[in-house]
Amino acid sequence: TQPCPIVLDALADDLNTVAAIQRIHALAQEANADSTLLPMFAASAALLGVAPEKTEVDGALAEAVDVLVALRLEMLKAKNFAEADRIRDELSTKGIQLKDGKNAETGERVTTWEVKR
Repeated sequence: TQPCPIVLDALADDLNTVAAIQRIHALAQEANADSTLLPMFAASAALLGVAPEKTEVDGALAEAVDVLVALRLEMLKAKNFAEADRIRDELSTKGIQLKDGKNAETGERVTTWEVKR
């Protein structure tokens, strides 16, 4: 994900860090209402070295993502790969990155997720 173009323009304008930080602050507020902006916020903040250590996810969002991940795992078990891919792609557009793996003890497929940085 690319940084916000307004942040890049501010930095290109004689390294106007004040305007860049103001835009990052505004973007943080916008991302609170629209989680699809989280990756752009993180990329913009990282550009100035002010990225948060960890992106917090509220309980309702985490629960919704967990439900979609479980549904995706069921689709994979049923070999409905088109639907599993659709769920993965939908989460990706919302700034959620899935990581597939296997449980070392059972060999069962597991999926973890995180907010894209």
